[in-house]
Amino acid sequence: SAMTFDTTNIGFIAGASGTSVIAIIAQMPHSWKEGSDIVPHIHWLPTNADNKNVYWRMEYKWVNIGDDDAVSFTPVNIQSAASGTAYKHQLSSFGAISGTGKKISSIITIKISRIGGDTLDTYTGDALLKEFDIHYEIDTVGSRSELLK
Repeated sequence: SAMTFDTTNIGFIAGASGTSVIAIIAQMPHSWKEGSDIVPHIHWLPTNADNKNVYWRMEYKWVNIGDDDAVSFTPVNIQSAASGTAYKHQLSSFGAISGTGKKISSIITIKISRIGGDTLDTYTGDALLKEFDIHYEIDTVGSRSELLK
């Protein structure tokens, strides 16, 4: 099911039971070094003092302009131990993803999920998903034309 928005703590609630999902679409910027790896990650907060594991999944499709969309999503799964302190800011990385063959303005369609209820998810509380971003290498301030480096 879709993550719900917490208007008090400002973020998306990823519950401890069942799978909670949020969708994100990102365009690779013109400053990005084409073909280089990217490192997507999330910022999140545990909502209680438990220090067990949250099982996160990122699924993605990455497509250049003019290419056919991928038939299926590529999954990346991680376990992240909660800090043991309620509402302590945490960062969890999905690791490097190869950008070989990818160009500026390519689109990444992303699903971020907490796989609550899975045996790999042992954290008892809700996880508050605050933000998703991608670290990437740059080689120019922008591009020399609208679609070409």
